[in-house]
Amino acid sequence: MKALKFFLAFCLISSYILLPLFHDKAIHDCESIVVPQDYPPIRSPQAVHSFIAEKVHNKSVIELGTRNGDGISCFAHFASTAIALEYDRTYCARLEERARLQHSPPIWSVECADAFKYKNLDADVITWWQQYPLTNFAVLKRLKEEQCAGRVRPSAQAILVFDEKWPKDMKDFELLRSMFSWQKSISFDEHEMCASDTKNEIKEDFCYRSKGVFIVASLPLAQYFHVSC
Repeated sequence: MKALKFFLAFCLISSYILLPLFHDKAIHDCESIVVPQDYPPIRSPQAVHSFIAEKVHNKSVIELGTRNGDGISCFAHFASTAIALEYDRTYCARLEERARLQHSPPIWSVECADAFKYKNLDADVITWWQQYPLTNFAVLKRLKEEQCAGRVRPSAQAILVFDEKWPKDMKDFELLRSMFSWQKSISFDEHEMCASDTKNEIKEDFCYRSKGVFIVASLPLAQYFHVSC
């Protein structure tokens, strides 16, 4: 009996020591949580979403330009609060339905608004993948101005993503990298989903970007020196 008690105590203590080593990688897996509506390069890769999900764990997050919600529907499982900010009303309706169907009550909210006019951009993390008009420098300018005005917390960070196959992304990466607090390269392969889409009539010119490498980087807004308070 003593040997059994000792064994059980050993297992319990070991679990507290070992589980944290595997915890994050085991749970932050958007590919196992989300049934995707889109694929790269229509959206950022699921592997990138998984990495961001780890970074927003127990933090508030706003995703700008959410489209069909493959990213935010994963982030919301781990963030303290999650908001999808989408300008296109067609996507807004889809996002609201997806949030309701995913969880009751919904674990993320939808704001159908223009990010450049929206009044509450305050969060621990604000993230997006640039597409006009949500270009990196335009969004960073808006966020820094809101931080200077006291409407975004001093500790807020932008998490940006860069497609190594997209010249505009990589140009911005080189211009911004000196302000990053961290960065990580993420390999991904969603080519099969892109190639199997019967609605995609330009597969060869389009799907080459459904496999490759993205860079994910954090830029603390307080360190964005192109706008001064």
